[in-house]
Amino acid sequence: MEILAQEGTPWRFPVRYSFNDNIIKLIDHMEIGMGGPLMAGLFINGTEVSVLNGKKYCHYTFGGPIILTEEYIYIPLFEARGKKYQTIKPTHLDCPTDFPGYYISRVSYNGDIEILSEKFPLVQLIKKTDNTLFFKDRYGGAIKSIEIPSE
Repeated sequence: MEILAQEGTPWRFPVRYSFNDNIIKLIDHMEIGMGGPLMAGLFINGTEVSVLNGKKYCHYTFGGPIILTEEYIYIPLFEARGKKYQTIKPTHLDCPTDFPGYYISRVSYNGDIEILSEKFPLVQLIKKTDNTLFFKDRYGGAIKSIEIPSE
């Protein structure tokens, strides 16, 4: 079964989605840099999605567009660096923090996050078919795919 990404681009996407009695909001949109893609906080049914990192909760930022399925929200997850942002490193992924970028992630409706990919300079989700996710990793780039764990 093919499921298309919600409308939008990494630079312009809706702030609110409704799916199977769930309300998904992307709040406090900010540009990554002047003219760069947007990032925002993710809220599911009024609860902010955050991850335990070490001994404290870190605020992750997310992008769009997203893909909604019965079990998960497939969404770009942004890892920031620099003075303005604390380096965010998921505890269950041994990832380099040498550059800011996006991971492909899936979030359950109860807020659990799984990282599904390596880090890319950009992630624009296109569609999901069975256990394959299609995306672009740069503006105007070719469509790529990754295999994902079954739902």
